[in-house]
Amino acid sequence: MSINSIANEYTNWTSANGNTVGNSDGVDISYEDGILTFTEADGDSYQVTQTLTDADVQALADQLGATVTASGTTATASADDSDLETNKARQAELQAQWDSLNSTAEIIKENVEKLSEEIKESFETALETQEKITEEEQERVKELVSTQIEQFKKDKENGKDVKMSDLQASIQSGLQEGGFDTEMSTILSELVVTDAKMVAMDALLDELGVINTQMKTIDTELTNLEDIIEQQEAEAAAAAASSSCDPIGFSAEDGTTYEFVIDKDGNGELSNFSEFLGSENFFDEMVDLDADGSGNVDNEELESAGVKVLVTNADGSQSLKSVADAFGGDDVSVNLGSYTEAADGAKADNGQTLLGNFDISVGDETYNGYSTLDSEEYLLSNYTFTDEDPNNLTATAADATEEAETSERTQITDGIDQFIEDYEAKLVEFEAQFESLTELLGLDQDLIDTIHELAETQGAAAAQSIIKEAEAQSAAEAEEAEEDDEDALAVADADAASNEEAEEEDEDEEEKAA
Repeated sequence: MSINSIANEYTNWTSANGNTVGNSDGVDISYEDGILTFTEADGDSYQVTQTLTDADVQALADQLGATVTASGTTATASADDSDLETNKARQAELQAQWDSLNSTAEIIKENVEKLSEEIKESFETALETQEKITEEEQERVKELVSTQIEQFKKDKENGKDVKMSDLQASIQSGLQEGGFDTEMSTILSELVVTDAKMVAMDALLDELGVINTQMKTIDTELTNLEDIIEQQEAEAAAAAASSSCDPIGFSAEDGTTYEFVIDKDGNGELSNFSEFLGSENFFDEMVDLDADGSGNVDNEELESAGVKVLVTNADGSQSLKSVADAFGGDDVSVNLGSYTEAADGAKADNGQTLLGNFDISVGDETYNGYSTLDSEEYLLSNYTFTDEDPNNLTATAADATEEAETSERTQITDGIDQFIEDYEAKLVEFEAQFESLTELLGLDQDLIDTIHELAETQGAAAAQSIIKEAEAQSAAEAEEAEEDDEDALAVADADAASNEEAEEEDEDEEEKAA
């Protein structure tokens, strides 16, 4: 149910009880456990069961001039106090709500554009043909149209299922049977329908404004939440970085490992965690060494960047050497394009977290290189550092609250505001054209009022039908997207299970071979 529908339902209730909206003294709105309660100044209350967001409740209050006294749609704890996963779940929920509203808004915009074009074409046709109609013919047609409208209203009052298209058809039929001019038939039969389309267009623009207000409210909450999540992620990453490090290297068949280091203090030894290549920006630090953009990092590029090689022998002894000394002068080539990220939870041969693998050639041999995330405990146990406190990686999180460029969501809501402004201006032009045309046709005020009265009812009904269809279509699209996500997750889980099974089989084969 749309916000407009809820507002109309409440308004109808107040009217049925002989009241005015808010009972002339204002109305309070509360929303708890899926129940929306309208409480008037004299104590009368009306309830609606509906799933709503805080944005929905506020938009409804704004539309009715009411006051929100309580809303239970938001968790008691603030986003700042919630954990990262809770905030991400809330972010996904809000984004889904925003996307659904945006989808509905797009469908309504399409219908507004369609109605605008139809109204424009109707007026253009009417103005072109109006000059061909005689005054006597105008009087005859006005009488027929007035009679047909009155009959249509009586049929509606008697419960008959008649539509605007039926009225238009009866006018056309009467004009043809009475031998009226085709031009006048076209103008008068379209005039009634065009007025209803203008009412529908106005109602759709109103609904679009309500939806956009909801979208802006959600956007504000989303933006704040995204800043909090970014800060939490930065803090988590910084905390992880302070207790782990990312060595990049490879192992030879004889058990010797070669890992790349930058001797920042120039003491010729491994001093601390930060001297490992990859300690701050993982494998991207290796990528940054590709000075010529060839897609490979060679001896010259390694040496010009001050990279050394930490050689760890099978007996655990370590030494820091130049690239030339470590590899006996052989050509070295790190194939950057071969880097493949490891699956979540993957482990390296040393039992630490595996981030990815790549190919590295030394002379005629090609090795399977690794990028690992080693814990502080592992590093201190397996490497010799000269610093008394080698873990010098800081845990300072980046400031995630810097002013960002206008978000895509804000651009969309600003665009909707502009759309509403543009088409409200078109509607004013249409209303002026309608008035001008009725004057040219010599329609009396009673007939014009009758046309307007009929158009109000039929146009509002048409708008509500469009809104309901738009909401239903948006809901269907959201459900389809959710099913696609579930299917993708199922495929990913199946792939992960298959990979795990393959790894277990490889381990079994290696054990048998050993």
